[in-house]
Amino acid sequence: MKQFFKKILKVFNKREGELKENNELNKSYGIKIVIILAFIFITVILFPLGKSYQYSDYGVGTVTDKEIIAPFDFPVLKTEEELRIEKDNTIKSIHPHFFLNQRIYNKQLAEFDHFFEQIYNISLLKKKISLSQSSANKSKSKNGKTDSADVSLYNALKNDFKKYYEIDLDEKKWQSLIDSDKKIIDTFKNNIKEILSDLISIGIIDRPKESFPPETQMVFRFVDDEELRKVIDFTDVKEAKENAIKRLQNNYSKESDILDVGYEILNIFIYPNIIYDEEATDRKKEEALSKLPLAKGMVLEGERIVDSHEIVTEEIYDKIISLRIKIFEEGTAKGFLGIVHYLGKALFVGLLLFLLFIYIYIYRRKIFYDNRKVLLILIIVLTEFLFAFLITNKFGLSVYLIPTTIASMLLAILFDSGVGFIGTIVVSLGIGGYLGSEFTLIIISMISGVTAVFSVYKIRQRSQFFRAVLFILLAYFISLISMGLFRFLPWSDIFRNFTYFALPNSIFSPIITLGMLNIFEWAFGITTNMRLLELSDMNHPLLRRLSLKAPGTYHHSIIVGNLAEAAAESIGGANSLLSRVGAYYHDIGKMVKPEYFTENQDGPNPHDKLTASMSCLIISSHVKEGIEIGKEYKLPNEILDFVNQHQGTAKVSFFYEKAKQTTDPKYLNEMDFRYQGPKPQTKEAGIIMLSDSVEATLKSVKNPSVTRIKELVAEVLENKFKDGQLDDCELSFKDLSSISDSFIKILVGMFHARIEYQPQQKETLNKDKIQSQEKIAQIKNSSNK
Repeated sequence: MKQFFKKILKVFNKREGELKENNELNKSYGIKIVIILAFIFITVILFPLGKSYQYSDYGVGTVTDKEIIAPFDFPVLKTEEELRIEKDNTIKSIHPHFFLNQRIYNKQLAEFDHFFEQIYNISLLKKKISLSQSSANKSKSKNGKTDSADVSLYNALKNDFKKYYEIDLDEKKWQSLIDSDKKIIDTFKNNIKEILSDLISIGIIDRPKESFPPETQMVFRFVDDEELRKVIDFTDVKEAKENAIKRLQNNYSKESDILDVGYEILNIFIYPNIIYDEEATDRKKEEALSKLPLAKGMVLEGERIVDSHEIVTEEIYDKIISLRIKIFEEGTAKGFLGIVHYLGKALFVGLLLFLLFIYIYIYRRKIFYDNRKVLLILIIVLTEFLFAFLITNKFGLSVYLIPTTIASMLLAILFDSGVGFIGTIVVSLGIGGYLGSEFTLIIISMISGVTAVFSVYKIRQRSQFFRAVLFILLAYFISLISMGLFRFLPWSDIFRNFTYFALPNSIFSPIITLGMLNIFEWAFGITTNMRLLELSDMNHPLLRRLSLKAPGTYHHSIIVGNLAEAAAESIGGANSLLSRVGAYYHDIGKMVKPEYFTENQDGPNPHDKLTASMSCLIISSHVKEGIEIGKEYKLPNEILDFVNQHQGTAKVSFFYEKAKQTTDPKYLNEMDFRYQGPKPQTKEAGIIMLSDSVEATLKSVKNPSVTRIKELVAEVLENKFKDGQLDDCELSFKDLSSISDSFIKILVGMFHARIEYQPQQKETLNKDKIQSQEKIAQIKNSSNK
């Protein structure tokens, strides 16, 4: 027994040492600094040097506070929209290039001749077989052997013909051709060949003519010569086949089988010989695009760009943007400005991180001291910066396609709405600043991001992400209209930005968020409300196992869950759902030896045969065993913390007092009769400790009055406070008062004003109780089987 006792203590001490080591590593300031510096470095190099931020406060519709004079000559660059329109028009102006493939022409005619050569051979062989068969009727000497070989050859030729051309020569229409004289076959062949040659000579292009606008011209290349021709001068495959049918109908009767045969033959050999030259066409497009001027005008040195107190128009704004780019180019050419620019970027990121971490340090200090969570927050922010880099710099797309709401939703779900809100501000300022103080983008990103945080606030089901789509869509729509009108943008541009950019952004952002959420939950061990709801399902395998192996503990856990949830809601600063779910699992370790706990006893008490120290050891071991069971069922760390902390370092008073009766007090060590801890580290863990103790205490009192309930609740809370069990969980006196009131309200409803049953009613009730117990026993037996 002593060895068993020492072994359990060794395991507890080892686990406590591991937790302490991991906790110190997780709180290390050195690691935190490395994470932050790595974030700054990656962010700074992510966005390339672009333009000076001088005059970045001026936008279309703003009023200047000073005169701007050009310090040197510089070109006025075209806007992205102007370049896009010019590029589209340039591409449309390039004629498609085609070339004549003479080899196809020669190949098709050669194949055609070979086709009829096979028809001749099959026709001759059939006639020979027919002649042999007629001779065999008169004499059956060696002709029978010759007939057999010819028939085999005839069938082989037909099968090969069918396999290659997909034509069945046994059909009636083809037999009529094969049975014809050679002269008739030659005439038919010449007619078909003339039609085919005419069609190929005209030229059959390999693209449908409908795919080209009317009157489209193309560059037609024949050998080394090129000429400009209209597409309508040629035919495509569809038109060539239609012309072939008309020519056949002029030569043969519509009811004639030979007409169908001719169409089938032409259908095989009509093939495009005018081929689209994609490489040459693309080369011409690239050459034309490379010659497009990027500038649309010049500003000379000393020229006034804008006067003081003047409204900035589109034309003036384009000049200011061009001046900023030129200032940056001039400074970079001197070498020094590039270094200064990178230093400015690093300081800018540092200020953003200061804004983020000063909030977390003041209001979410536990997150600040958890390096894993700090790393997760920075990864989410960096992911948004990466999206911005890819969309704007890599692919040159609109800034309204940047899914800034992803960070807002992830931070709100994985942490809380406060972190989501400050994260939205940091992401919006960061992306807007890196893209050149994009005031409009910053405002729109903030509005849509805050709306996204609201849309997923206390989200408890993954299907609720689809509700977020509507909220984000509405936020983008309203903010785009307001900022568009503020900047005097035409309605067409406003609706274009919404339809082509903001709309798909609003739809896909929640979907991407849902996918990333699953990854972050798994990688960082974060437990979201959605995961907690899944764990609160009473059909969870572990809860079902608890209900069968320790039904008293199961019932106790449900009541503790109700008390904890109400208490968490009453103080406002705790997660009520986490408290309830944690309560469901806090005593799962009692499943190992359920009969040693009073709520599961329905007979002799096994502690009567044990020493007080052994009983204490069995009782306290349910914490360690609960952690092992929780790990087996892959419970989140947040739930395992409740298992580990719900008893804190409390004393097992009953067995300590029992030991004092049989052992000399000087040989007793009170610490041997205490749980190994740790004490509750969070408000939720403290609430569960109090709920657990209150429920266990009240259960031992039969039909307590309201006054007695209040006294017992106050006594339990006072004892836990005096024993120092609540020192680490940040529960204030005000919180304890609110918790006490919530406990009393629920417990009074549970224990007070019960109906006193008459003897006959009691007898009936006892029978029902016995039947219920028998059913439970049957369920247990079937489950064990």
